[in-house]
Amino acid sequence: MFKELRYLLRKYFPFLRKERIQRVLRTRSTFRFSDRQAGKSKLLILVCGYKRPLWPYFFNRIEQFLPKDWDVCMVCPGFTKHPELEKKCEENGWSIILCYQNKISKAKNIAILNHPKAELIMKLDEDIMITEDFFGRMIALHEHAEASPEMDVAYVAPLLHINGYSYHRVLDQLNAEAEYKSKFGPLKSACVDIPAWSDPEAAVFLWDQIAPIDETAERLYRNQNEFTVCPHRFSIGAFLFKRSLWEDLNYFKHGPDGYLGIEEIQLAEHCAAESLHVVVSDEILVGHFSFGPQYNGMLEKLNEDDSFLRIGSRASGSPVARPSQA
Repeated sequence: MFKELRYLLRKYFPFLRKERIQRVLRTRSTFRFSDRQAGKSKLLILVCGYKRPLWPYFFNRIEQFLPKDWDVCMVCPGFTKHPELEKKCEENGWSIILCYQNKISKAKNIAILNHPKAELIMKLDEDIMITEDFFGRMIALHEHAEASPEMDVAYVAPLLHINGYSYHRVLDQLNAEAEYKSKFGPLKSACVDIPAWSDPEAAVFLWDQIAPIDETAERLYRNQNEFTVCPHRFSIGAFLFKRSLWEDLNYFKHGPDGYLGIEEIQLAEHCAAESLHVVVSDEILVGHFSFGPQYNGMLEKLNEDDSFLRIGSRASGSPVARPSQA
C-alpha cells in the first residue's frame, strides 16, 4: 500500500519528489545578488568574507592569473552587506552574492543556480594562493583524466601543500619527507586530525619547503598531467568540477550556520557509492595558507614577513600592499 501511494504521489505531484525537495531546501535563503555575469561556460566561485589579512595576496593572484573566458562570482555567507568586497567585485566586473545565512554550501548552490550557462566550475577559498597558468593547467588535467577509459572522474584538485592527502606528495618531490617525519611524526594520509591539518608549526614548515612558491610551482610542473587518486575525504579548498556532478548530488548539502565540511563528506560518500575518482594533480602546485587550527600561528609568520605570499616576480620590486589593520 505504501509503495503504491508513493508511486501515485511521484506521478501526480512531481514537486513532492525527494530530489526536488532537497534542491529547494539547499537553495532557499535570503540573499543579495549583484549580477555581472557574461553567460560564460566556465564559472569561478570565490568564497570570501572572513580572512581579511589574506585578501591583498589572494586577490592579486586572481587578478593576475585569471583568464578572460571565466565568469566570476564571489559568495559571502553570513553577510547582509560587505562594502569592501562589494567594491572589489564592482572594480573587477565580478558578480557577488551576499547570503544572509552563514552556510557556505548553500551560498555555492545559489551561485551555481544563478549561472545557468556554467558547465565547468572552479571553487576557491579565500586562503588559496594560485600560481601562474593555474586555470589552464587544471582544465588540461581535467580533460586528460576524463579521457581515461579506466575510471570515471568526480572532480580535479591541485597539488595543495597544506592538505591531509597531498602534503606528502609535495614533501616527496622536495625530498623533505625525512625532516617532516623527524619533527611531526609519520606521513599519515587523512583529511583531518593530523599535524598537517592541526599544527601551526607544521604549516610553517610546509610553507618554508615550497618558498618561493612561484619558482617551486614552475619547477614541479612537468606538463605531463600526472596525478594520483585520493582514496578518502578530501579538503576542497580548491577544486574543479562539472555542473553535472553538482546536479547528481542534488546540490551541495549544508549543516547549521558556520558548520564546515559537510559537502566534503557528501562528495566522499557519493564517490564511494558511484565509483568516482578524486583526481589530485601531482604537479600543479598551489598554496593553502592554513587550516583553522593553524591560522593564528600562520598570521604570526605573515606579520613577520609577507614575502612568501607575494607573487615571485614582485618579490624584489614593489611589494603587494599590506592590509590595513581592522
